[in-house]
Amino acid sequence: MSGLSLDLFIQYGYVQISLRLREERELGGNIGAWANQGFLSSKDGPCDEELGAIVSSIEQFMGGATGTAEDLRHVLFMAAAEALLAPEVATLLRSYGVDAPDFGSALGGYPFYFYVMDPDEALRVNYCDVVRANRVVARVLDAQER
Repeated sequence: MSGLSLDLFIQYGYVQISLRLREERELGGNIGAWANQGFLSSKDGPCDEELGAIVSSIEQFMGGATGTAEDLRHVLFMAAAEALLAPEVATLLRSYGVDAPDFGSALGGYPFYFYVMDPDEALRVNYCDVVRANRVVARVLDAQER
């Protein structure tokens, strides 16, 4: 495996996890072209209960927060990217033999990639890249304040 995507289809009320195989690296973030796009889904499958809990949290947030729907989706994509980049996720994947990185606050390339994308493409960006870039900015600014 060379990539994992947490796909939030907020407007349709479901989430899914997609897996990119090693031989699909050249597909990059074209998640719809991955052989295991929608590998696990809150709509069906063995993890529908766990993923359903994510959907419930999203619905609760969307129902109680103020802002435009587009702005709220952006916040959720950022939160999803933060969650996906948590060290515990990389540790869990490595326990299954996947060479997943724990990026911490470092940049740099790696053969495995995490993705959170907006399926509506309001922003054509991998939110995991935004989170990683923000972590570097925070680290650099924190070092300058000392």
